[in-house]
Amino acid sequence: MPRSRREKSASVSSAAAPAINGTMPPPSPPSSSTRSSPVATRRKAPSVSKAAAIANLPPPKSAHGPEKPSVLGFVVAAVVSLVAEGLAHEAASIYNTGELARISKRDATWYEIGGLLTWKITLLATCWFGGLDAVDVASLNALLETPKFILLHYFYLISSFELVTKSTISILAKALPFYIMRPLSAPHAASDTTKATAKLRNRTIINDPITTIATSAMATLAYAVTLQLAFSFFLPSFLITHFSPLPSLEWAYNVATTFPTLLMWLAPAGIASTQFLFRPSEGAASSSNAATGPNSIALTHSHFDPATASFVQHIYHNVWGWYTSRQKELIGRTIVLGAFLLTETVVQLCGEVQGVELLGAAGYASTWLVGAITLGVVLEWVGRPSD
Repeated sequence: MPRSRREKSASVSSAAAPAINGTMPPPSPPSSSTRSSPVATRRKAPSVSKAAAIANLPPPKSAHGPEKPSVLGFVVAAVVSLVAEGLAHEAASIYNTGELARISKRDATWYEIGGLLTWKITLLATCWFGGLDAVDVASLNALLETPKFILLHYFYLISSFELVTKSTISILAKALPFYIMRPLSAPHAASDTTKATAKLRNRTIINDPITTIATSAMATLAYAVTLQLAFSFFLPSFLITHFSPLPSLEWAYNVATTFPTLLMWLAPAGIASTQFLFRPSEGAASSSNAATGPNSIALTHSHFDPATASFVQHIYHNVWGWYTSRQKELIGRTIVLGAFLLTETVVQLCGEVQGVELLGAAGYASTWLVGAITLGVVLEWVGRPSD
């Protein structure tokens, strides 16, 4: 039934009264039809794009595993590694020809055996508490096995089968507990789409196969050229003086003709260098994004203000703080690789091979140290445009 004219005017005047008094009327509640309509609800829901979803992902965790490695975890990892390596060597001795026994020390003292064991535990401890993952450990140990492999194969005439077996067992035994107990870091898991690595720095560069192949080939060539130069100038006479008895020096004087074979044996070292040096440094978080974590070899730094910084902070910034995160990661890993190459080669040769003098082992190891430093400098130049 229609309302009268008086009722209409009353309703209009009552609705206009709040506006005249300077206030706005409260919003009318939504109708029940709008609230209950699923179509309206779907229309009001904001659309989330794929780019926004990736941007909202949390940053990757520390680029090198758990932030606080436990002492108990290290004890378990060391026991698993040493037991696995011992059992594997015992099983492989059935098929090996025993050529390594011909040059091994027969009168090794308990101090030398204890030194070898202590060094293995020290190496595992550095990798564990340094936050390295299984790929890092396998790559590092592949690089550490290469100097011994080249020396024993070319100068002591040990068969490649026996050396490959020994090196593979050593690499896998050290990496096994890390593979079981620790997830892969973001740079090494960058190709896994199930992990939260969407914010990883330079992910496209890290996952590019052409870049990986080119970097591995460049690393292989750096080691090969360093060795060839060393053998062309001083290393043959140095070896014959401090390695006694040395069965052969023929390869040292024919490096130019055997260079393709040398590249083949150094190819695993080139691949390992890409995994240990190039990928983690390219994926290192920028200074504004603290995704690198406290266990990274690179040290992150806060913003440097020269007006308020102390004298110590000025020295730190001028010596180390002005490097980018990529440079810090690369420098740190190159130092670790060089120190381990020098120590591992000296300890293993002096402790296991008869007739090797300390000076001779140090001189031979220094050649590989120069190769590692040279490779670090080249990778710094290659990766500079990505900063």
